[in-house]
Amino acid sequence: MKEINLLEYCLSRFDLTKDYKNYVCDEFIGSLFLVYKLFKNSNDNIFLITPSNNESTKIINILTNFISLDDLILMPSDELIRVEYLSQSKEMLAQQLVALYRISQAKHKIIISNIQSLYRYYPSKKLFENSILNIKVKDTISLDDLKSKLATIGYFRVNKIDQSLQFASRGDVLDVYSLNYDNPIRIEFFGEEIESIRFFNLNTQTSINNIDEVKILPATLNLLNEEELKNAKEKILKQYDNDIKNINDIKYKDILLSNINEDLEQISNKEYNFKFYKFMGFLQERHYNLTEYLEKCIYIFSSFSAFKRRIMDIDKEATSFLYDLHKVGKTISNLSYFDFNSSIYLKAKDVYKLDSIFNDEKSINSRIITPTYVRNKESISYNVFSMYLNLNYKVICSLSDSINYKKTIELLKTLKYEYKEIDNLNLDLDDTTSIFITQNKFPLGLELQELKLVYLTDKELFGIKRHSSTFKNLFKEGTIVNSYEDLSIDDYVVHEDYGIGQYKGITTIDLNDIHQDYMEIWYSDGQKLYVPLYKFDLIRKYVGREGKVPTLSKLNSSQWEKTKKKIKERVNELADRLLLLYQERSKIKGYSFKIEDDLQKNFENEFPYELTYDQKRAVCDIKKDMESSTPMDRLLCGDVGFGKTEVAFIAAFKALNNGKQVALLCPTTLLAKQHYDLAKIRFKNYDFGIGILTRLQKDSENKKTISLLKSGEINFVIGTHKLLSKKVEFKDLGLLIVDEEQRFGVEQKELIKERTTNIDVLTLSATPIPRTLQSTLIGLKTTSTINTPPKERMPIQTYVIPFDLEAIKELIKRELSRQGQIFYIHNEIATIYERADSLQNLVPECRIAIIHAKMEKSEIEDVMLQFYSGKIDMLVSTSIVENGIDVRNANLIIVEDADKFGLAQLYQIKGRVGRGDRMAYAYLLVDKNKKLGDDASKRLKAIKDFTELGSGFKISQRDLLIRGAGDILGPEQAGFIDSIGIDMYLKILNETIEEKKNGYKENTKKRNFELRVDGYIPSNFANDENKISLYRDIIACKNEDKLNLLKQEIKDMYGYIPNEVETLLIKKKIEILSNNNAFSDMKELENFISLTLSKSFSCIEGIGSELFTSLLPIIKKVNIKYEDHLIKILVFKKDDYINTLMQVLNICIRLYNVHIGVVDENW
Repeated sequence: MKEINLLEYCLSRFDLTKDYKNYVCDEFIGSLFLVYKLFKNSNDNIFLITPSNNESTKIINILTNFISLDDLILMPSDELIRVEYLSQSKEMLAQQLVALYRISQAKHKIIISNIQSLYRYYPSKKLFENSILNIKVKDTISLDDLKSKLATIGYFRVNKIDQSLQFASRGDVLDVYSLNYDNPIRIEFFGEEIESIRFFNLNTQTSINNIDEVKILPATLNLLNEEELKNAKEKILKQYDNDIKNINDIKYKDILLSNINEDLEQISNKEYNFKFYKFMGFLQERHYNLTEYLEKCIYIFSSFSAFKRRIMDIDKEATSFLYDLHKVGKTISNLSYFDFNSSIYLKAKDVYKLDSIFNDEKSINSRIITPTYVRNKESISYNVFSMYLNLNYKVICSLSDSINYKKTIELLKTLKYEYKEIDNLNLDLDDTTSIFITQNKFPLGLELQELKLVYLTDKELFGIKRHSSTFKNLFKEGTIVNSYEDLSIDDYVVHEDYGIGQYKGITTIDLNDIHQDYMEIWYSDGQKLYVPLYKFDLIRKYVGREGKVPTLSKLNSSQWEKTKKKIKERVNELADRLLLLYQERSKIKGYSFKIEDDLQKNFENEFPYELTYDQKRAVCDIKKDMESSTPMDRLLCGDVGFGKTEVAFIAAFKALNNGKQVALLCPTTLLAKQHYDLAKIRFKNYDFGIGILTRLQKDSENKKTISLLKSGEINFVIGTHKLLSKKVEFKDLGLLIVDEEQRFGVEQKELIKERTTNIDVLTLSATPIPRTLQSTLIGLKTTSTINTPPKERMPIQTYVIPFDLEAIKELIKRELSRQGQIFYIHNEIATIYERADSLQNLVPECRIAIIHAKMEKSEIEDVMLQFYSGKIDMLVSTSIVENGIDVRNANLIIVEDADKFGLAQLYQIKGRVGRGDRMAYAYLLVDKNKKLGDDASKRLKAIKDFTELGSGFKISQRDLLIRGAGDILGPEQAGFIDSIGIDMYLKILNETIEEKKNGYKENTKKRNFELRVDGYIPSNFANDENKISLYRDIIACKNEDKLNLLKQEIKDMYGYIPNEVETLLIKKKIEILSNNNAFSDMKELENFISLTLSKSFSCIEGIGSELFTSLLPIIKKVNIKYEDHLIKILVFKKDDYINTLMQVLNICIRLYNVHIGVVDENW
């Protein structure tokens, strides 16, 4: 008996006792076993150096199967020098900053770096550590000093934090978001002492829990010491003088000086953006590479020959790029990106090298390679078995997928191959059995040549790559839902009574020592309107389709009222139609599906990923609908790639399991094919007939599918509009799933309605529907929304860069080197072929194809099918791919003239990539000679800032909401939305529907009472943007509880509340109390405030006596009168009369509640 353990044997092939430390082996296999062995056998840090970022990521993903993620540190880099100079990914910066901090603290860790991360210029370890701010409660530091320090270490000041690496200040409070915490930090001051430190929720902006101290990491790697900063200007200008000595071109000198002055201004302001990096090596007194941050450690080179080649390539690229910059006057000469002359071995305790061959040095051959024979698209698994068995190899099959495990056993039984099931990796080499099967999770296929043993995983046998990603999103962003409503100067607004104007800012006016905050709005012909901010609820931001510029209304004109009246008439018709549909649908009875059984649970458990909370909630809602006797008509909204299909498949299984048929209707042939391929995999373990009906199938195949649908042999059919043909008959259709309904024409939608009168319908859409509109459609079309991404999805790294062919070439070559595919968006049909030719000349080895809207639909689908199947590397396309199929291998999208696209369109286009488990990149190109307008700049900034998943509901909310409203209500209504803005439109629609439902118009108008006290928001407490936000929150308070809660939030976010703001809150409290049904009127006169009780209150028998008794403690401050059958209470304006007024209001409300039977627990 000769027993071995597979892992122990592999580790033994890397002998650490030899004097020479060179190993011939595959870089991934060698890195895995050598790192693992050294880490287990020593207490030192292990420093693994790889040729590229892609290799580093692959290796760390494998290592996580054996080593805790806490013991692994990856230092990434963008690697594309030209692109990195033009734009920087915030997520990449976040990963680098946290990695550098962890490396500086590392004890017995594995550090993995590529060559560019190793040799780039870093601040000294001492400077980096001194830039970390350690802050404790009771520390003494001024708020201004702390703000200055944060700016110095790279933090960006904003009004309200909504992402990492920002800080904000309001009143006595400073907020900051450091990368080493999941939540942002709130620091409250009392004078110059830190009174408290707490974490707060990024979305709600409210505090979570108190802490005693925090550590704030720097927000940039481009740090210089004081001496270097002091000498920077002189050094750069001296180099400029040397550069122009022998140059006569005045224009070039001017351009160079202009660019240098811009750089010097940024250095002076300590704006350490990504472009500043080019000066790091030039300005540093001494250079520091990554090894500066290491303690003594063991070095491993994953591929030493590739390491040496890559250094030469990078050096050449960097030198060429910096020369190109200098040549066009972008910067001075004598700059460098890397210091390849600096030693990297100063901290090396031992150095191990891996490679495919060592020519002049002694080496050890591990004789472990990746499997020679694997399954591909043309072959099947048993060919792999036969290849190895013919070579007298033993085969270990490690299958983590339970279905693949069963399939392999069935295959081996069919082929009559003898096998054994084992539960570990211990193997008796004398065993006569040739095939062993296990579910061990070791992720890497191996061929052990010396033992004639091969270890095969799901990847080698089934072509399925096991998912493994260590990525954790470090750059955090908030879901500030109202962000699209935030006002900026010159934004268009809609006043309920006066129409569309332009917001010009906030002004505080002092009248007789009473301050009042007003919003200044300009109308047509230069007319101005000053609206008190306490009436802000009458104003809404104008939100129309992107690019739509509204016409300003005229004051003192009837035009606005006529516009509202016209829309009201049309909305009346729409409301009638919606209510009629609701009434008709409520009469129809459908099929009640049975409550789920074990088979349903088994199907759901087979999904390899855990459902998100939103997915689970949607599944629950859909099941309830299906189990009801009322036919389901549910809309499932969710961002691209957020798992709508899996939710739909769960619903489909429920119907199939109840003996019903299911149809999935798709707008395109390719989408139908994709769903069909996915369904075949997802339902492969169950005996359901699955068919497809599209133009890609032969007529004979489609006829057969139609016949099998009628007989019931096909249970689940997926197809295009062919499914709506009268020729297609179902034996017992129970569920129709419609993917992207808005992409079907009017006729097709009418056919859908005809076919679905009494069956359940589930519609999928990536277009969100306005919440206020959802409430309108309750009972007609219920809605579920998936807002959260699957855990395994990685955010798309987004860059905005000038159009540069060399940069584009770098991007394409990088993606091809990692066997990826590319979308290139060129939105001009007239020049698209010319652009494709130029790209082909740029990268001749790239397989390129073109699609655009003027091609035949069948031709487009044929090209897309080739791209989907991997026969095309790069698809040059117009925006036609905005909505399309998932190409999981496409992880790079380049969008030319990105400034010409709408925000929603850009977001949808960007969503074409990042559908797999690899990092995806989106590059938005703009013409470098073109000056962008404000709107275009905002669009590009928004799309770049929000790399986090789910951003579709944040950044493109405005345009998508309007598109969603138009899809449901029809194109005519979308036109009306433009004329008054979506918020005003939906207000009119909802009021109309409520009026028709109830039979009367509800009176929501409040009694207007304005107390003349000095309550307002001082400018030293809140800026204009925060003032609007505060007034909006105050107006929204409908009762005392909400007002008290708001006061706590203001204290939380601003610190100490000044008297003026306290008075403003008291005014609001009095307004809430005075609007109680106990009162009919309240007026402020010169010497007193008159409070009139309501008729129902005044008529209560004996109420006058009760009031007198209750008011006795303050009777000298008030007077009670009976006038016109109503009781009036006069509160004299003496001493603390505001407090007296509140006492009177509370006493009256308590008595009124007692008499109408309302019990108040507080009394």
